[in-house]
Formats: sequence, C-alpha cells, structure tokens
Amino acid sequence: MGTTSRAGNNQSAVMIGGPRLVIEDVERVARHKAPILPLDAAARARIEASAAWIAETVARLSGDRELNGPLRAYYGINTGFGALAGRAALDTPLLTERLGRNLIASHTVGVGPWLDEEVVRATLLIRAETLAQGRSGVRPLVVETLIRMLNAGVYPAVPELGSLGASGDLAPLAHIALAMTEPLAGTAAQASTDGEAFMPADGPLSPGEVPHVTEDRVTGAAKRWRRVPGAEAMVAAGGKISLKAKEALALLNGATVSAAIAALVVADARNLLDHAELALAMTLEGARGFRDPFLPHVHEARGHEAAGRTAARVLAYTRGSTLLDPGDFDRDPARVPPQDPYSLRCGPQVFGSVADTLDLARRWVEMDLNAATDNPLIFVELPREDKAVSGGNFHGAPVGMAMDFLAIALADLASMSERRMFVLNDYRPGKP
Repeated sequence: MGTTSRAGNNQSAVMIGGPRLVIEDVERVARHKAPILPLDAAARARIEASAAWIAETVARLSGDRELNGPLRAYYGINTGFGALAGRAALDTPLLTERLGRNLIASHTVGVGPWLDEEVVRATLLIRAETLAQGRSGVRPLVVETLIRMLNAGVYPAVPELGSLGASGDLAPLAHIALAMTEPLAGTAAQASTDGEAFMPADGPLSPGEVPHVTEDRVTGAAKRWRRVPGAEAMVAAGGKISLKAKEALALLNGATVSAAIAALVVADARNLLDHAELALAMTLEGARGFRDPFLPHVHEARGHEAAGRTAARVLAYTRGSTLLDPGDFDRDPARVPPQDPYSLRCGPQVFGSVADTLDLARRWVEMDLNAATDNPLIFVELPREDKAVSGGNFHGAPVGMAMDFLAIALADLASMSERRMFVLNDYRPGKP
C-alpha cells in the first residue's frame, strides 16, 4: 500500500492517528486518491478507551432510573443540545441513539451547489483524524468506516451552504453522517433519512436525470456523477453503520469542512506564490529591469527574511541573463536612475509578506488537522467521575482568521500580477 511519508510521492499511504497530518497529506488524499492505512494499535487503544467510558455511562442510565434517584445528565450523551441541554435527561440506550439520529436528520439542511469531491475527501480525512485522537467517545468502527469510504472512493453529496462556523460545520457534516449511517429500524423517518452520495455516471442516464459534473484539479478532465441513495454508495465501503450514544454528535461537531477547504487553499496558495516569483523574474527580463532591488544588502537592511529569500530566488532565476541591466554586485547600472516600477522593484517586500502570511495560515490550519474539535471531549484520565468536558474547540475562528489573513495577502499578490501585466504592455525603460 506504500509508505507513510510526509514528503512522499502522491501515492504514499497516509496514517490516521499516527504522525501529524500536514497540508501535503490532505492534498494527496483529496486530489491524488492516496490510500489510508488501517488504524494502528496505539490509535485503536485511545479510541476504545473513551468509547468504553461512554458505553459504561449509558449502561448506568437504566439503573439510575430504577433507583428513583435524580437522573444524571451528561451533555451530548443523554441530553438535548445547545439551549436544550438542561431540559431533560434520557434514561435508556435506545433513547440516546434516537437522539443522535434525530440530530443528524435535523441538521441536513444544506443548500446550494455541491461541494467538490476533493473537499469532501479532505473532510473525511480530517474528521477521521479528529476522532482518532480518542477524545470523542466513538468506537473504532466509526473511524474505520471513514477510512473505508476514502479508500473506496465514496463521495457523499454535501451542499456548500448552510453551516454556522461558530458552532462547527454542523450542516455539511450532517450530510456526510446521514449518507454513512443507518436509520433507526422501525422509525417513521427510516425511509427518508438515508442521505445521498455520488457515483460515477459511466453509463447512460435516466430520462430527465441531470449529472453532477466536476473537474479534476490535477488533470483538468471533466467527470460526470449520478446522485444515488447513501446505502447504494456505501456498499463499496462495507455498508452503512449504526451509531451508538454520542457518536452522531462526534461526527457533526467541529469546523472540519472549513479546515478541509483551508488546507487545499493553502496548498494552492503555495503553488501560486512559487509561480508568482518565477513570473516576477520573467517580467524583470521582459522589461530589461534592474538587479539592484534584489541584492541581499537591501533586504538585510530591513530584516524581513522572507523578502530576502524571494529576492534570492529571483536573482537565481535571472542568473546569467543578458536581458537585464548589467548592474550587479560589482558593476554599476548602465541606466540612470536604476528604478523599475513598484510591481517589479517591490516584489520581494510584497511576496515576502505573502510568504509569512502563508506560513501563519499553514501553521494554524495544520493545528486543526490534528485537533480534537468535538464537544464535549472525553478525558478518561481525569480523576473525577464525569469524564466529559465541555469546551469550545469546535469554533471556526482559528481557520476563519487564517483564511481572512491569507485572502488579504493573495489579493495583494494578484494586484502585483495585474500591475506587472501593465508593465509588459506599456513599459519604456526609464519611465517611473
């Protein structure tokens, strides 16, 4: 199946719950269909420990009821959610499972265009990693199902719009959960809560059926999909699974779709910046520009290391060029003054700032790739009886701010590109 390598080729296998996920892992799985390894013993043990505490807690509920004492409420396990948390406590395992199923069905309210396959695959990967931290109280079966879905190419149908961000990506994650899990047997909603997924439309479509068309980001090839019931698509991954207490909430709670989109954006931004540096060097040659703004002395004087690195790469790209002004370390510029337009002269300063912003965005996003973002989280090592701890790790602020900062940086990068195009179309040497 390949080797686990953070710098490996596009088909290097990725491990869930092992080494930290990085942006390149997400891109390989989402875009290049890199395989996922089975859970190892350490990850399985972590997951089983928190799942065992949930199972023991739920098993005690019926006994608590029979003792006629106050029924203890465990948020996310036997209570309502959000503002309904303190209204009532459920006293049987069946009711806790029905609570979870109702949570999923009630949140599948997304609208708008469908998320691309690569975003859904990235989401499945990150959610599996989140649950593999062993803080969510799910069984290994849940994580293994997400892994099987990735390896089998199951593509749940997830609308783009309808989530909150502040409470995690509840709606899109609910659409994934609905497609992969069984309805409760015998309930009135059984037939209408199956979820949907896409399968390749290799043959002719039914009359009136409109295919979902995506474009492969690697090859550019168009691909047609037909929308099918979740159960049909899940056959390839071993079939749907039934959820126990807390597992529905664990699948829904967290900014995982946001992190998936952000990870792919960071990968694309890095590629864009690399090409922008090359384009800057080519424009410098096309305009017969000066090397002076790229000399290391300039950037050591300001101290912005990323700007210095950009300048060094541009000098390396243009080494030996006979098109540039001959001015260099030991030769005076031939033209006076040696001043190119800002879109050339200030390239290192802008590109360096973009690079620093990109590094920040990568760091924050990669934190979320490896985070336990559920609520409540289960800490079996706590000495207290209630191991469930409520917090706010589901909040989308870290990913949202990373993307806000990166959007500002990329807008400036685009502005520089537009101005370079102007230079190439309306430039005369010596013109300021």
